Amino acid sequence: EAIRLTSIWMERHKRNPLMGEAHIIHGDALFAQRYYYESLFDYEIVARDYYGTKAAITANQRELEIATMFAHGLRKRLWGMRISDARDEAEELLIRIQERLPRSPLAETAAMELADLYYRRKQMKLANDMYLIFTENYPHSPEIDKARARLIYTRLATYRGPAFNDAG
Repeated sequence: EAIRLTSIWMERHKRNPLMGEAHIIHGDALFAQRYYYESLFDYEIVARDYYGTKAAITANQRELEIATMFAHGLRKRLWGMRISDARDEAEELLIRIQERLPRSPLAETAAMELADLYYRRKQMKLANDMYLIFTENYPHSPEIDKARARLIYTRLATYRGPAFNDAG
């Protein structure tokens, strides 16, 4: 019912200043029915077009929640079944959140989630870069010890031995 009512309201009031909140409600209704990927379209409109408002921060929080679910293996629906991998979408969302809200707690969480996603996918060079960025940007984070330990692990994983060492 919320989806239907907000769709009607958005169609009738295209220039209303409350359009951002209407998109949030519409996205939340889709999210509640477990249409996560479809709800991202509403959240993305708010995050892009209503930058600097409370609705944009809410939209980024919801995008972070969905990106985290996708990064941990939740699949998006395809033909009514959850069979399509959504980790690439998770990666893109986590990068966007960091670009939109730099040095914020949301960006900190997104940076750690992205680094962990690379680590789980065994993309050690990318994970190494993200953990290094995390340690540089958030030195006082409660997760700094985890980031430093993972930075060491990724460096060890990418080391190919003395035969490939290019140092003099």
